[in-house]
Amino acid sequence: MHRSSIPDNRCAPIGERLKHATSEVHQRVEALVGLPPSIAAHVAALERFFALIEPWEARVMPAVADHPSLADRLRKTAWLRADLEHFGRSEAELAALPRCSSLPRIESLSEALGSMYVFEGATLGGQIIARHLEHELGLADGAGYRFFRAYGADVPARWLAFKQTLEAHASPDNRERIVASAVTTFECLYDWFTTAPCKATRAAPR
Repeated sequence: MHRSSIPDNRCAPIGERLKHATSEVHQRVEALVGLPPSIAAHVAALERFFALIEPWEARVMPAVADHPSLADRLRKTAWLRADLEHFGRSEAELAALPRCSSLPRIESLSEALGSMYVFEGATLGGQIIARHLEHELGLADGAGYRFFRAYGADVPARWLAFKQTLEAHASPDNRERIVASAVTTFECLYDWFTTAPCKATRAAPR
């Protein structure tokens, strides 16, 4: 599997450092996911995101539990669940979806922030997908695409606030952990969308 290299720009602001470090794998992910050509493709993408983000949020939460503004951002599983239920997926069907088991290591706030950078940044691109779903596939009012609408009109402000949190937390001692976690998370996302579901781990019965 091709892996991203991290450019040697260690003195750059953390936001710039992250953008450069993840640019190559970010482009690969965007090319892979793309805009859904049909409702069936949209639902398939929702299922893949759900089966990755549910265990990912569970892994991140302990690292950000003492930071309410960050913990509040871990609501994407709920959005995806609502979207899939809109398209008729039952609780049993959701429980049976194969879950991603090759998740990034999240053992510190720095690693959590680096990993969250991927999915918080994705809320920007999600607005493009949301408009596509509305204009080309006839969805409306967030029904069935709440995940891509994310914070709605608040997306730019919430992204700015997240970047400010990153800058405030970053230090010479933790910058590389933040960057490595972001790169690893992007790679996990890419690998998950190129891995056959049958090779993943199924959720435990509830």
